[in-house]
Amino acid sequence: MSVSAPRGGSLRFLHLTAGLLAALWLGGCEEDVCCVQTWHDDAGQSDIDADADDAESDAVADVYVPPKRDLTRDIEHMDLELDLHTRKGVARIRVAPSSEPAMSFEVQGLEVHTIRLDGVALNYIVSDGIADILVPPSETAPVLEIRYDFKQTSDFSFMGWMPSGSTLTWPDSCGNLFPCHSAPADGLTWSLKVNGVPEATVAVNAASVPTPSPAYMVAFAIGKYSWTSLGKTKGGTEVGFWTTADLLADAKTGTANLLKATQWLEDHLGPYAFGPAMGPVAVNWGFQQGGIEQHPFWHVARPAMHDELTQLHEAAHGWFGDSVRLQCWEDLVLSEGLATYLAGRLVEVLHGAEAGEAIFASYGTTLESLVAKGVDPIALPDGCGEKDISGDLLFTKIPYMKGALFLRAVAKQTGAKTLDAALGSFYVAHAGKATRMWALVEHIKAKTGFDAAPLATQWLLEKGIPKA
Repeated sequence: MSVSAPRGGSLRFLHLTAGLLAALWLGGCEEDVCCVQTWHDDAGQSDIDADADDAESDAVADVYVPPKRDLTRDIEHMDLELDLHTRKGVARIRVAPSSEPAMSFEVQGLEVHTIRLDGVALNYIVSDGIADILVPPSETAPVLEIRYDFKQTSDFSFMGWMPSGSTLTWPDSCGNLFPCHSAPADGLTWSLKVNGVPEATVAVNAASVPTPSPAYMVAFAIGKYSWTSLGKTKGGTEVGFWTTADLLADAKTGTANLLKATQWLEDHLGPYAFGPAMGPVAVNWGFQQGGIEQHPFWHVARPAMHDELTQLHEAAHGWFGDSVRLQCWEDLVLSEGLATYLAGRLVEVLHGAEAGEAIFASYGTTLESLVAKGVDPIALPDGCGEKDISGDLLFTKIPYMKGALFLRAVAKQTGAKTLDAALGSFYVAHAGKATRMWALVEHIKAKTGFDAAPLATQWLLEKGIPKA
């Protein structure tokens, strides 16, 4: 995610409440490439309505046993179907095998009607926004079918499906749209089908994602969109953008080098993991700017579509943050610091050393301003899963700036191309998996011979600004 500068303005950080955490720093196509889906209200009955929620028709377990809570049991795959007209959803979720009879999901914004396994209604309890389900132990991965109602959140709440047309559930609001685990370590593959789309609009979303990804990546945007292709990489990834007609010029400006940048990322880090096409979607976030890394079609606020740095930052999340996931929110620097560094590195590659140096200098200026204002938490706090990203000062601009400047300091010691290679081998080793920032520090030493731990201590474990 990123916060971009308004035209003629300087980089600024939005001080956010928990519900606003993701207002952030943050187009003709081949039929099977763009993954756009358009269903109108008169398109016929969807599968959501085909099987009515009639509990009396279900076979129900004879003996009630109170379900236990287990949010640690992994979600492996989800097929999700939403109807925007009826506000009904059905999620068919394959969960990991277990000898324990328990499975839990976050459902804080949902009204759950039935949960079934092989047509049998399962016992469940919803409390504190969590559905605890009694699931028979299984050596194979059972598929649960959950039928529910969902709501629109208030406009620009950034906590689900908003009346402005798009969804945003980062970091922990996925339970307002579908049953989920918001913990970033729990990656799932998924498909999404959106029904009930208003006339003359389309739903832009990935039809399916084949690589395990964080739950916040499941997203869609509704609007009068068209796709503009910028071409394909040598690896076959189509790069383009979704926008409305009035923003076409801005979108072309912001993505002028996106194909080249994606080619560099594939060449130096590894293959793109999230399908045959990728690019930004212009969304209405009111006065907010920035973007959110909902690959393959990440969302960018309309005023930021022209901003190349925002586009590069969000594109880089397709490698770090989305594919290489966080083991816990304390490792936010592994996502945001990496994406911020890579955005600066891409400017250097695309526009030359002087332009790149100017970007990193602006990062330093932003950091100085933050520290002067008293915004100075530890960039990489101790522990894992012990802090709440919505309430423990994990989400500030500090992990962005300090993470990027730490890596810039490493690059000055190893050479930027040597660090590129180390980041690439780390990506290949961890793509589709969760890991920690210190694993990257150790990997850099193993691959380059340079011990980056002292620099990591100065930049990531201490407050203030390290001396040059």
